[in-house]
Formats: sequence, structure tokens, C-alpha cells
Amino acid sequence: MHVPCGGNYLVLKNAISYFNLDTSHFTFQLWNKDKKIGARKPIEKYLNNEIRILSSKLRKRLINEEIFISELFRLQTHGMAWKANSA
Repeated sequence: MHVPCGGNYLVLKNAISYFNLDTSHFTFQLWNKDKKIGARKPIEKYLNNEIRILSSKLRKRLINEEIFISELFRLQTHGMAWKANSA
């Protein structure tokens, strides 16, 4: 007996095959046919809390736009300079 946990596509495929179901009416990939994807909102609106965003999504966006990386680099180089001056 096959227990579906995680591999649901394979389970569905096997069930369709086992029951000899007709899938010709499946159009596939039309979930976004009439969907319009708008322009990205400015990152400043998220940072100023004008628009809500999950922290994980904000982190990904900051990394993708290389804001987080440049800030992290600045902090690391500033930290190195601080350590060199304190010795």
C-alpha cells in the first residue's frame, strides 16, 4: 500500500493510470492566463512600514536587490576597521 506523503504528483499520476481516467480536458498551466502582474512596489514603502510584508520575503527582496549584501559588507568592513583601531 502506497501512503501519499510529499509525492502527491506521483500518487495522482498513478491513480489516473490505475483508474484509466481521461485527462484530455485538463488544460494545464492556465492558472495565470488572465492574471496581470503589476510593477513591484518600492522597497522604501516596506522599510517605512507603509506596506506589510513577511520578514522572510523582505529579506529575500533585500538580498535580490543587493541592499542587504552591501549593508552587510559595509558593517563587516567597518567592524574590521574598528578592530584594527582598537588594537
